[in-house]
Amino acid sequence: MEAQCSSDRVPLKDLRFTAKIDYITIETPGRCELPHLNGLAKWPRSEHGRRLTVHDATATDVASLSKVLGSAKLLELEIAVDVKPSKHLPPDQRKQLLEAVMVDLFARKLDPSDGKAMKCQFRAFYRRLPVHYAIGPYNRRLPQPTDQQLHGGRDDAAQVKSYLKQRDQSRALPQDKHVARVEVRLSGDGLHGLGLMSLADLLDFRFRKSLMPYFRHVSGVRRPRRMGPKGNAEMLALFAPILRRNDQFAWEQAGVGAFLPGGAAEDRPVRFRRDSDTNDRIGQALTRLEKQFSAAKSGCFEATTGGKSICASTAWEPVDAPRMTINK
Repeated sequence: MEAQCSSDRVPLKDLRFTAKIDYITIETPGRCELPHLNGLAKWPRSEHGRRLTVHDATATDVASLSKVLGSAKLLELEIAVDVKPSKHLPPDQRKQLLEAVMVDLFARKLDPSDGKAMKCQFRAFYRRLPVHYAIGPYNRRLPQPTDQQLHGGRDDAAQVKSYLKQRDQSRALPQDKHVARVEVRLSGDGLHGLGLMSLADLLDFRFRKSLMPYFRHVSGVRRPRRMGPKGNAEMLALFAPILRRNDQFAWEQAGVGAFLPGGAAEDRPVRFRRDSDTNDRIGQALTRLEKQFSAAKSGCFEATTGGKSICASTAWEPVDAPRMTINK
C-alpha cells in the first residue's frame, strides 16, 4: 500500500541542476600571499590570520591553494545544489516554478537523515519578519516558498538547509539569477567522517557518493507487507484503502515531516519511497562537480565553451587577501 507523491507538478525537464562549493574555511598559520582566485578570499580580523574563508571557491581555486596550503586543516565546507528554471520560460513561469520547487520538492520531499553526523533534534521552517523572525512547525504543514528549511543547528557537525536565493553577499540579485538552493554545511566530525581532513583531500573527494545522503529526496510512503494468519491478511486488505487515504492525506499536509518524530503520522509503520528522478538529477550535478576537481588536480579543466579540455596555467600572481569579516 503506497501513498503516492502529488508533487509531480514540479516538471524536472524545465529545471537545471548545478552543484558548487559555496565556501571553504581552512586553518592557516598566518596571513600570507595567495594565488589568484576566482572566489572571494576573506581573512576574519578576529582570527588574526589563523583562518581563511574562500566564498564561491572553484576547483582551480582549491588546486591553486593546495600548492601553497595543501596541508591546511579543513575547518568548514558548504556544498550547494542550485535549481534554476530553464531560460526559455517567461519570468512569471520561472517565479512560479521556483516557488513550486521550494514547497513541493524541497519542503515536502527532502530527507537528509541518512547523512553522516546528521542530528534530528532540530528541524524547522524559519521565516523572516519585518522586525524579528518566527520558527514554524516542520511536521504539521508545508511552509511558504520564502521560508528557509532547516535540518540541524548552526553548531552541529552537519546541517542541511534550503531557501530561495534572491540575494548574494547582501546584494539583491536580478530575477533571472534567482535559484532554489539546498546546501550542506559540514564541520568537525561531519568532515572527518567523510575523510576530509585537509584542503588537499577535496581534490580526490567523491562528491556524489559521499554527499548524496544529505540531498536525498523521497516521493511518498508505503506500508511494509506483514505475514500472518489468513484472517489478518483479509482484515489488512479490507482496511488497505482507508490506510492509504490516511497516509496520502498526511503526505499532502506536511510531506516527509508528517512521518518523522513530532509529525501527525509518526506512529505509522511506513517506509519512504526514494524519488529516483530528483536524486538522479542532483547526483549528476555532484558528478559534474567531482569531474571539475579531478581535472583541476591533473592541471586541466573543462573550457566554459566548446566542451574541450584545456590545460590551466600553473602560474599565479600573489595578491593580498582583502581584510574583511565574514558575514556568512
